[in-house]
Amino acid sequence: MAKVTCCGCGLMGSNLVDAFMNAGHDVTIVDLNEQAAQPFVARGAHYTKNLADALEADFILSNLPNDKIVRSVLEALPKGSLKGKIFVNTTSEVPSDVLAMQKLVEEDGGRYIDSCILTYQGEVGPHTGYLLYSGDKAAFEEIQDTLAALSVPVFCSESTAVAAEIVDLVVIAIHYGYVYTLLEGIARCKQYDYPIDLYIQQVSHMLKALAVSSEHHAKALNVGALLQQDEKTVLSTINDAMAAAGIDQRINPQMRKTTNRSVADHYNKMMNIYQSNYEY
Repeated sequence: MAKVTCCGCGLMGSNLVDAFMNAGHDVTIVDLNEQAAQPFVARGAHYTKNLADALEADFILSNLPNDKIVRSVLEALPKGSLKGKIFVNTTSEVPSDVLAMQKLVEEDGGRYIDSCILTYQGEVGPHTGYLLYSGDKAAFEEIQDTLAALSVPVFCSESTAVAAEIVDLVVIAIHYGYVYTLLEGIARCKQYDYPIDLYIQQVSHMLKALAVSSEHHAKALNVGALLQQDEKTVLSTINDAMAAAGIDQRINPQMRKTTNRSVADHYNKMMNIYQSNYEY
């Protein structure tokens, strides 16, 4: 049995707590909303509003609404509080935020692991969950057996902590039918020096668990073949494919209501990332 501190007990955080407890681990919940933690406290979990009161654990796992909140929680700790501690961050972030968070943790003496949850809330667990990790590999290996409560632990890279986020970015996009963002992932790989072959391996594995919403997306663009081409050919091929398929007009109507950008706009932003240090 391991001791785990879980920061956040919201929609996803509560599922992480539940999975750890189902595996028999000793869990302390840190959340401002005591009511959210009560069902788990009734099952034997501990509760506190302050992370400073829950640092004595094998590792700390964060699942909070955004990077700003994670940072505020960590910065409220007395200096040196994270010395020797393993901090696993499952809060979704863009790569630049990951690097900033890694720096914050490591400068305080901690060890940083970034993680992406690539399944829905109810699917977290040893048989149905899928989480990716990148960052401090030695730290990951120390807690790998405990992380198995959430999913089969998959480690992306120790060369860069942003590896999991790069894969997460494109997996989310593919899930909604935006196959073109496979190339955005490649752009991220180039930007952050993450090996493209490892990225393709991870994405290929994840595609087995995802359903592409529109079959014509896959037919319009052979991403595998494009990887062998030069940049000019890639640009031309994608533009032709988008025009021929009428992508913007053929997106699932419901998705058109819930996304704030067209596929064409998304592609243009991807190229900006490829050509510069553009961030979302």
